[in-house]
Formats: sequence, structure tokens, C-alpha cells
Amino acid sequence: YFDARRISAYVRKLKPDLVHAHGTEDAYALAAQATGLPCVLTVQGCYFIINRELPPRLFSRGRVIQGTEWLALRRAKHVVAKSSYVNNELKKEFPHLCLHEIPNTFDPRLLGISIHGPRRMGHLAFVGTIVERKGVHILRQALEIIRSEYSESFLKIHLHIFGDRPDALAGSYEGREKQALGDLLGKRLILHQTIQGTQLAQELSTIPVLVAPSLEEMFGNQVIEAIMVGTWPIVTEQTAMAENVKVASFGCCVAQKDPKQLARTVLSKVFEPLVPSEATKARTTILARMGPEVVAQGHLKVYQEVEGNRQVAFLR
Repeated sequence: YFDARRISAYVRKLKPDLVHAHGTEDAYALAAQATGLPCVLTVQGCYFIINRELPPRLFSRGRVIQGTEWLALRRAKHVVAKSSYVNNELKKEFPHLCLHEIPNTFDPRLLGISIHGPRRMGHLAFVGTIVERKGVHILRQALEIIRSEYSESFLKIHLHIFGDRPDALAGSYEGREKQALGDLLGKRLILHQTIQGTQLAQELSTIPVLVAPSLEEMFGNQVIEAIMVGTWPIVTEQTAMAENVKVASFGCCVAQKDPKQLARTVLSKVFEPLVPSEATKARTTILARMGPEVVAQGHLKVYQEVEGNRQVAFLR
């Protein structure tokens, strides 16, 4: 409440024609609406979806955010959805919204990274925070299956994790999973923590496979980055990541919470050389669908629609 008042008061002093709030997780959506100015709201991580898949405690941050998210979306009109998955869920839950589907773009510097460099066969990448929603335990179970059933191949597998926290508590989900993965892989588990975006993309460009076994995901920036540098993404169905893989015709989808299928899919790709023509075609497809200029034009169109409606209302 106090953040929304403070931010909205500052924004009003700037005298903008329109306010665009990105996300409902903190006070930004409520602050943008509190300005009383024409407003666009971008929605990517929807807690009414996340909490449905992974119910939080009754008194928890997740429950509070779902409440403030409901307030913001109930008051909103123009909403940018980052995927068809989010668009459809919002349409069902908040039918009054005027929805605009515009994907996230990517850092154009990714286009300067070659997809033809050498790959470290047998290496896997996981990018993201180590939380239950990201399905790290499913990946660990898949690796345990590979060790049990394909021991020779298992000894050649290395796992790179980008985004872990070095100060994670031993008893937390992250602490337990990192310990289990360390026991499983030994020195073949490489923890990179959080690194700069282009450095991450450079690392990905040397790794043949990205694994994203999320239980819930509403866009998946890491999947787009992987496709842009020719890293084959393995993602879960019933997430927005699957949309992007299917659009690019690069990568594959596995069933939710199915470590056996994930294990088989990892083995089928982690030692397989890249087909450069497939990677080049996928990069071209992503550029045409969500390149910076394409996404900017999509936003401009929304702003013009909102501003046009305002002028009509004023004239009336």
C-alpha cells in the first residue's frame, strides 16, 4: 500500500501520457493504476496459476501476492500476456481484460555468438533458480535412472547449473538438491551461480543440451537464449516453454513429472552433434517472431490503441 502510494506520486510528477507496469509481483501494477493515468500491465508470472500447481502455506508470501495480483487484474483493462498459455489462462479467469499477446524479446548481442563452435559432448545445462517449480528434483531423478540403467553413458555426463545461490541453507530445497546432485555427479557437477547474460550465452553455446523440466513456466527466457545459440532445449509440456520449442521446431518436449522419459530424451541428445542448418533456421524463426524490433512494434501498437481510446473518451 505504502509502496504503491509513494511510486504513483513520483510517477505523476513525471507527467507521462501512459504508464506501463511490468509484472504483478511487487507494488508496480498497483502503483501504475494508482496514478489514474492510462495504464498497460504486463503479466508473465501469474500467482493464481503458480499457486494452483504448487499450493503455498495458508499464510505465505505466495498467498499475499495472489491477492494483490487479483486486485490489479480485476482493475486492469489492457494487459500484455507473454505467451498463449498465459493469454488463455487470463481469458478464463479475467474475461473482462483486453489481452495483447507479445512475447519477451532477447538480447540482440546473442546474434553475435556463433552456433558453429565446438560443443562439449555429454554436457547438460540447467538455467534458473533452484526451486521446486523449476523441477530440479525431476532432473536429479532422471540422472539417477541414467546411472542405474546406462552406467557407461552416465560417467560421461556433466551438469552445469547457472543461477544457484552459494548461501543456500543445507535444509532448504536448493541445499538438499545440490547436495544430492553433488553426491551423484561429484566433480561433474559445475555450479556457476549467477553470471552476466552474454557470458551465460557464451557458455551455453558450448553445451549441446539445455534441460528445463519445470512443473510450471509462463515463458522461459532461458529456452529462447538456448535456441539462439544452438543449444537443444528439452522442456516440459503444459508450459509456455513448449510453445516456443514448437514454434522454432528446435528442441523437444517431455511429459510433466516423468523422470524416465526425461532420462531417455537426455541420452538421445546429449551426445548427438548439432545440425547447423536446423539451428540456423530456428534462430531465424525466433528473430522473426520476437526480435527486439518486432516486440517494440507490438508494444507501440498497444500504446497507440490505449492513447486512441483515451482521446475518443475525452472528445465524448
